[in-house]
Amino acid sequence: MPDNRLIKRLFFILILSTLNLCALAGDSTINMEDLNNAVVKIRVQAKTANIHYPWNTGSLQQKVGSGFIINVDGQKRILTNAHVISNNASIRVRKIGSDTEHPAAVEFISQQRDLALLKPVNPDFFNGTVALPFHDKDVAIGDTVISFGFPMGGRTITTTKGVLSRIDFNSYSFSGYDNIVYQIDAAVNPGVSGGPTLSDNQVIGVNFQGINNADNIGYIIPHSVVDDFLKDTKRSNHSAPYVHEVPFIPINYTPLQNEQLRKIIGIAPEETGILVSELSGLEEHLRIDDIILSIEGYPIGNQGNIKLFANDTISWQALISSKQIGEHVSLEIKREGQTQTIDYPLSHSYSDSYRIPSSNKNNVNYIVIGGLVIIEVNQNIYKDSQMYNLPNLTKYQRRFRKTDATTVERVLIVSNVLFHPANEFYEGLKYSVLTSINGEKLLNLEHLKTQLDKAQEDNRTIRFKGKNINSKSVFFGFTWEDLIAAREEIKSLYGVPANLY
Repeated sequence: MPDNRLIKRLFFILILSTLNLCALAGDSTINMEDLNNAVVKIRVQAKTANIHYPWNTGSLQQKVGSGFIINVDGQKRILTNAHVISNNASIRVRKIGSDTEHPAAVEFISQQRDLALLKPVNPDFFNGTVALPFHDKDVAIGDTVISFGFPMGGRTITTTKGVLSRIDFNSYSFSGYDNIVYQIDAAVNPGVSGGPTLSDNQVIGVNFQGINNADNIGYIIPHSVVDDFLKDTKRSNHSAPYVHEVPFIPINYTPLQNEQLRKIIGIAPEETGILVSELSGLEEHLRIDDIILSIEGYPIGNQGNIKLFANDTISWQALISSKQIGEHVSLEIKREGQTQTIDYPLSHSYSDSYRIPSSNKNNVNYIVIGGLVIIEVNQNIYKDSQMYNLPNLTKYQRRFRKTDATTVERVLIVSNVLFHPANEFYEGLKYSVLTSINGEKLLNLEHLKTQLDKAQEDNRTIRFKGKNINSKSVFFGFTWEDLIAAREEIKSLYGVPANLY
């Protein structure tokens, strides 16, 4: 039988244990005066990465968001969204009713959970404030909720009232990866991100995204995900602001609704599950053509959902996202007609499994070859590149890489062509994906540097193969004589400080 504690972990019957509440503890209820002393406005000067000239620091832009004070192991901290303070050059926080902005620093951040903890530089900032309590009772669809924040950067706090309308497993727009969400029928506008949503005077989640061109639909990060984030901060040993990522089983699967397919693979009429159609590694545990029947004792339906509560289902991957890197899950599978149970180690995250990883950092890894700027793509860069509607890059977003420890497969693109006679008629290579050098498959930027160094040492001509913006194969190359002759002029014209070939 399934362990009912898993249902509690996923907040569908949300009665968190005393152990889980230790990091979220506070007073049992809160009044409006206390709320005014707990919600803060956050102003950020953010750096924008420059993929065309990555050696430049990029431009500054101002972002405004919200946050609120919580109790973390007896210490007050400000909880907000990671996207509110991402790429920050400076962070300042202001309490309601005050004209003074206080500098603050990021203590911990998780891009995949879109959460961050801030610590004001001056601890006196917390004088007279109250830590908001997190919900410790049942939360159900239809419950009345109230969201708080500073929409569109206004000076005064606003509230929107609605109901909890859906519990789902959906994409977090900041990270591009899926996690558990609450949907509410109250708008979450820019500036409200990072503020609290309450039910019965207790926090049930953190505002974080809305839907364009849709009225009164907003999404909040449930406090079970906040609890996971706070557990991650404890495991980090305060060594860095970046915490452990969300675990992931790196497979693609086929639903098993079609009767013809079910006959072909030999699944019984009474059995349900999903068929593994692609995976990125760990083949000692799962293989292509395995049928996953259940996870942690919960039967998986033919669409890939599990039933955790009376009226609806949710993706089986919701159970995985609620766990920590290093834990295990029990999978019942059918392989070559035989049913068996495997203990699957959650050793990999989304970033480990995909060729375009998430990134908490704003820097761009690059090299310049004869005026061609080559960069390694991460999710931050990928989202910026969507404005160009690049089909050759889009198809790489969810492409798996091998999940062994020695191979880190990433996507390399030509982000700019710095004109020089050495690269004349190469202008059309902009935004091309590089696939190989001198016939050898390219893995990542460091691999490219290694191959360039070897070619230079042997004075071998460099020949690249790639895919242009129309996904057509292209070849281009350089001789070392031409590269060396162009190097100083390119450096002088465009100010390239390093990584220049």
